[in-house]
Amino acid sequence: MERLVQLVLQEDDLDTDIMTTLGSCLCHVLREQFDDKVFPKEMSDESIEDSIGRPLFVMFRNVVQMPDDSRRLLLLNLLGEMATQRPQIGYLLLYFLKACKLNEAKAQVYIDLAQSLEKDLEKCLLADLKLCQEDDVELFCWLVPEVYTQFPQVAVGHAQLLSLVVSTVDASQLQCLVCHILQ
Repeated sequence: MERLVQLVLQEDDLDTDIMTTLGSCLCHVLREQFDDKVFPKEMSDESIEDSIGRPLFVMFRNVVQMPDDSRRLLLLNLLGEMATQRPQIGYLLLYFLKACKLNEAKAQVYIDLAQSLEKDLEKCLLADLKLCQEDDVELFCWLVPEVYTQFPQVAVGHAQLLSLVVSTVDASQLQCLVCHILQ
């Protein structure tokens, strides 16, 4: 995957059709990664680190580590093309950003992805969290505190997001959420 990312970054004339086709092919090749649960059953630093060792996360790592330039925009556009077929890209990026424990510009990467999708940050975040909640409640509960930390201007006081959280979690998950928020 790293080699593929480097090849994409070296190309100067990747048009929309090529990006669409490449995104479609990558979604097909990586389909098992989208269908399998990424969040480990037993949570530890090591299991979280192992979970982001998959090829899809190589693309995320490159986007995060790359300076804000046209090459980064290429990868964001490719991820955007992939997200049209596999909307899990959004919440998987949120997972990666939390799992890799980056301190700076975490939120900006997700904001840039939303912009490459030509979506409003609020709607994009809500749609990604709703999909995450449907796919993996444990992951959803793990991401919620981070969302409130990284996107307070969107998350705090957002009735639909709060409704999504309240309608999803059971008593033990609520207790875990409260603990995460208080930490």
